Formats: sequence, C-alpha cells, structure tokens
Amino acid sequence: MNIENPVTAFVTLRSWLEQGYRWWRTGKVKVTYRQVLVVFLLIVGLFLRIVNLGDFQPILDDEKTWLMVGTSVIQTGVPSTWTLFYDAYMRGGIMPQGNIVTPYLDHPPLFSLMVGGWAWLVGETDVQNMDWAKVRLPMIILSIATIGLLYVYTKRVFGPTLALFTLAAMVFFPSHVVSSRFVAAEHWIGFLLIGGLYAYDVYSRSANQRQRSIAWYTLGAISLTAILVKLSGVVVVATLIFLALYQRRTKLAVMLITSGLVSVLVFGVWGYFYNWEVFLNVLEAHHSRRQSFIHFWSIMTWYNIGDFTLYDPSMTIGPLGLIGLGHKYRNKDQGVYIASVLLIISLVFLYFSPEETYGWYKYMLYPLIGLGLGHVFYELYKGEKVYLFLFLPLVAMVVQSSNIVPDTTALRILLLLLYGVVAVVLLWRSKHFEFSSLIMVLLCILWFYEAVWVFNILWTARVIGVV
Repeated sequence: MNIENPVTAFVTLRSWLEQGYRWWRTGKVKVTYRQVLVVFLLIVGLFLRIVNLGDFQPILDDEKTWLMVGTSVIQTGVPSTWTLFYDAYMRGGIMPQGNIVTPYLDHPPLFSLMVGGWAWLVGETDVQNMDWAKVRLPMIILSIATIGLLYVYTKRVFGPTLALFTLAAMVFFPSHVVSSRFVAAEHWIGFLLIGGLYAYDVYSRSANQRQRSIAWYTLGAISLTAILVKLSGVVVVATLIFLALYQRRTKLAVMLITSGLVSVLVFGVWGYFYNWEVFLNVLEAHHSRRQSFIHFWSIMTWYNIGDFTLYDPSMTIGPLGLIGLGHKYRNKDQGVYIASVLLIISLVFLYFSPEETYGWYKYMLYPLIGLGLGHVFYELYKGEKVYLFLFLPLVAMVVQSSNIVPDTTALRILLLLLYGVVAVVLLWRSKHFEFSSLIMVLLCILWFYEAVWVFNILWTARVIGVV
C-alpha cells in the first residue's frame, strides 16, 4: 500500500473491507455492528496518521537522535549522536566530533535499539537522507496499537459504551493524530502505561488463574522495560507499585520494585561498559537543568507538541474530563487507577520539569487525555448538560482552526447557530429529537472538522490553526 498516496490507500482499504463483507455474508465470520464500528474507526485513525507520512518534519533533529543511536550501536557497537550536555562529555575526556559524541549516554538504549533496528532492517541508516515514510512505520503501528489497547482497557474497566466514545475521541484527537508519527520514546511509554493498567486490572479482578498468571508476568515485563525506554518511564513503574501497595498486594509490589531496580541496574551496566565517568556526568547534567514547577500546568494550557504550536483545546478538556471520570468512580477501583496515575505523573513531572515547556514529554499522557475526552462526550450523550461548557467552545474552536470558514462574521453566525440550536432543543424538549441525538450530530460535526484540520496540517506539511 502506497502510504504517500491517500487515494491509493483508500482504494486498498476499501478492497479489504469488501473482502471482509463477503466473508461476513457467507457466514465465515460472525461480527456485530459494534465490532464493525470499532474496525472502521481504527481504519480511519490509520488513514489520518499516514497522510503525507514522510514530509511533515517539525522535530526532525530529535527523531534523528533516537534513530542514530540505534543504527550506530548496530553498525559499530557504540552509540553516537548529538547531545545537550557537551560539557559533561568533555569533562570525562570525550571530545565531540563536529556535534557528535561517542559514546552517547544521555538516555537508556531500548527505544533507540527498536527504532534504529527497524531503520537498519529497511536500509535507512543515513539520518541525513532517510525515507521517513519507511522509518516512521513502527510509530504508526504503535499509535494504532495504543488506540486499540485503550479501547480494550476502557471496555474492561469502564464499560463498552464509554469505550466506543473514547475510541472515537482518540481517533480524531488532533494532537495525537499529528504527533503520533514522530519517532519519540514517550509514545511507547504511553502504550506501556495503558498496558500496565490493563494487566493490573486483570491480575486484581480476574477469577481465572491462568489470566492472573499471564498478567503477573506482563506486569513484570512492563516494569522491566519502561525505564529502559526512557527514564520518564518511571511513571509507569511507580504507578503500578503504588497501586499494588495501596491494595495491599505485597508480593506484586516486591516483584514490581525488583523489576524496576533490575532495569536501573541494566542502564547502569550500559553506562559502565562505555564510560562510567561520562555516564555519571550526564546524569548530573540532567539533574542540574534549570527547573520551573510552574510549567507543570503547561500540560493543559500551552498548546504545543514538540517545539511548535498546535492550538488544540482537547489538551485542556481531556484532563478535566479525566478528573471528572475519577470523581465518578471515586469509591471504586477505577477511581484509584486514575488517581494513582495523576498523582505519580504530577510528582514526576514536577521533580524533573525543565525550564522549557513540556512539548513532547506529554505524549505519554495522550491515551489518558483521550479517555477524558471520551468521558466528556459520553456524559453529554447521557444528558449531563454541565459539560456543554467544555464541549461547545471545543466545537467552535476546532471549526475556526480548520480554516473552512475563514470569515470572522460567518464564524460568529455559526457560533450563534450552534448555541441557538442547543438552546432550542433544551427548551423545546421534543420527543422527536432528544438531547442525545443532538449531541451525536454535534460530535460528528466536531470529528469531521478535526479530521479536516489535521489533514490540512499534514498535507501541507506545516502547522496551521489559530494561535
């Protein structure tokens, strides 16, 4: 499938759907309408994320870093790339060659080895001349896997209807659509976080001993690998340990702590093998970066992904919806899951917060933000009208950002129509057109404009919108 040509991609996907429909009609595969909707949404999510995959490159230098480390280890046995901490290397006797340091010890190696290994397999080892459509394919697969895993997790923990709303919210979530193609370790951490929460719920509530055993080993594997992806993966390990201790699962907590410590030990051995003095200097340089606690709130208020601005109000509404979901289940396990994640993330983000805004650091939060959006949409569908305060401005902002209606006067007329229609339905209370039906219409409008917005961004290879 030619991922650079959306027309070819659409024709290929349509042929797959037609084949599946023939199988269903002949009785070879029995599916429900809900399953068809899930598959359809995942296909739409895939299509949006492969648009112009190779040309949109706003954080290319950071992507090159991860890839170069992996390919250099495979080709030479020594990690090499550029760094922020040249002084730390020079104090240890490592002189940069141009802007490249060898060995490079800023981050754990696992993510670099995964993406660099893929680049090496497809013959893309020159970071100055790469086929980015090929190199980014694993990130697209990871993004769809994360969306699918979030749906499965939400269905298990919060129910199938909220899972559908969350799936749709995540498929069209602009920040995730645009950033999910980037080669960044935080996307993998987000996947591990949702996977860890899912495995923990299986271990905690399943009556099937075989499932609990699989969940036990899955949790161990996640705790073993999260920190080796990037040090911020400690969010995953700490969250799982907190949950185990909170629910008095001592053996599980000990196993998770042990797995996390083993991953730290492996990272230490990695540093010791290449250059212990430089390794310690770099860790100190990380710790000595100027910090500002105030930037914690940039997660919700500074609309950026990477080093560029994307005015996506979902980044504010999603966290608020997540808090609302946690409050709804405050006396149940589901509420503990949300509270523990938010508590650990706030601690880690505040402790390690750099002076600059978070940028791609918040990629790991996107699945949780998608869950919060899904909750807002579902509660509106059920008639919780207080969420209109979040929802109607979101629709209006996305319509403006899509640039379909660039005229200010026309936008104001549309805004009055939007609020007017909602007011009429609320006051009229017709049996023929219920509030839930209106919400579904508005949601379809929202998702359409979000799709148009991100398609324009990716197709033109530049960020557009309202700043």
